[in-house]
Amino acid sequence: MDLAALRRGDAAAIAECYRRHAGGLLTMLHRFIGSREDAEDIVHDVFVELPRAMAQYQEHGRFDAWLARVAVRRAIDQQRRRKWFAPLSAVFERSDDGQSIDRDVIALDRAGNALAKLSPSLRQVVVLRIMLDLTHPEIAKWLGISVQASEVRLHRAIKQLRQQLEHLR
Repeated sequence: MDLAALRRGDAAAIAECYRRHAGGLLTMLHRFIGSREDAEDIVHDVFVELPRAMAQYQEHGRFDAWLARVAVRRAIDQQRRRKWFAPLSAVFERSDDGQSIDRDVIALDRAGNALAKLSPSLRQVVVLRIMLDLTHPEIAKWLGISVQASEVRLHRAIKQLRQQLEHLR
């Protein structure tokens, strides 16, 4: 991928980047915010703003991981503006390409239902920590909470998820 062309706003480079990454971003954002329409809007906005965002890209680590973080930041900003956080019942659903995230569909369905029952503040931390593999300091910065609050929320979420899933056995 031609990063210099992306920085210049070259339409062909942006189109190629879109072809490579938009589907994955859409799936991830849909799971994160629970609304396909909002996820589509955010993916569109990410690629419209990509040349400007590229100024922040340091070329350390994987480009697709950086792009996913840009998209999640955009989603969090949008949700802060709207003051809502949609249920994340779709977190463990099948991806758009029809492939299951895991082979045990029943377990995934139960996990998705359990995740949807968590409070929004707990779900946020679970999704950011597990799906995006963010550290607690990164989560704290993104959500505007302390590192300790992020750790506590993850601990509480895991405890609640275990209780809900244990209850289903």
